[in-house]
Amino acid sequence: MDARRLIYRLYSDILLTDRLGEWRLLLERALERGYLVHSIRSAWDLLKADAIGSDSKVLVLRHDVDTDPGTAARMWEIERSLHIRGSYYFRLSTVDTALMRRIEEGGGEAGYHYEEVAAVAKRRGLATRSEVLSCLDLIRETFADNLRRLRERTGLPIRIVASHGDWLNRRLGVPNTVLLDDPSFREHVGVDLEVYDQAFMASVTSRCSDALYPMLWKPRDPSEAIRAGERFVYVLVHPRHWHANLRENLASDLIRAWETAAFHLKTLRPARRD
Repeated sequence: MDARRLIYRLYSDILLTDRLGEWRLLLERALERGYLVHSIRSAWDLLKADAIGSDSKVLVLRHDVDTDPGTAARMWEIERSLHIRGSYYFRLSTVDTALMRRIEEGGGEAGYHYEEVAAVAKRRGLATRSEVLSCLDLIRETFADNLRRLRERTGLPIRIVASHGDWLNRRLGVPNTVLLDDPSFREHVGVDLEVYDQAFMASVTSRCSDALYPMLWKPRDPSEAIRAGERFVYVLVHPRHWHANLRENLASDLIRAWETAAFHLKTLRPARRD
């Protein structure tokens, strides 16, 4: 990481002004302009039924809870106060059972932000794409077990999942989505949709994701798409980009630093075959 990017990350993690007022304002503007706000699940149900009118404007909200479920809960309360519902995808490290149940009971969607490709690669010291692909059976078995346990823990069906983009996925050039490339495996584990599936993304006319300071959004601010009246606007956000939770952010950064060092040490040795 270069010095400038490190400075921006530290600013975002420690000094970033609470931006939740901006989140409310964005949503209010969308509602004022006639947008129907949906979770991934409710939008997918409409798409499957071909039930989105040609003159309808849809805003889909997706929250990836990489860290800080507390700020995710504040975002959910903002949305609930506006009578709208979004999707929240939780990593195993951020699962908040009570919050997930509240989201579902309130008409939103709580799902799984999975990362088994990266997790298994870290555990076994896999250093190349080919090594990862050779372990797909183990990766899929791990995913199936984690998803089963999460369903049991929360009591939720969780049939839509969202891939987490870990630093190691980028390093190895293997997204977590590869474990769901096999339709028979999807059927076996009861996954109806991966949020990056083309069957869903083909309807999106504008996709915007929040980002680290100073960009804040990429490729552009969704307010521009909303002002332009784009038909199907997909907004992806992460709680850590909206509130500088010092404890959560520093803990996450320390874990990443430790994982990076551990990965490099493991890759100096042959990968385990057990």
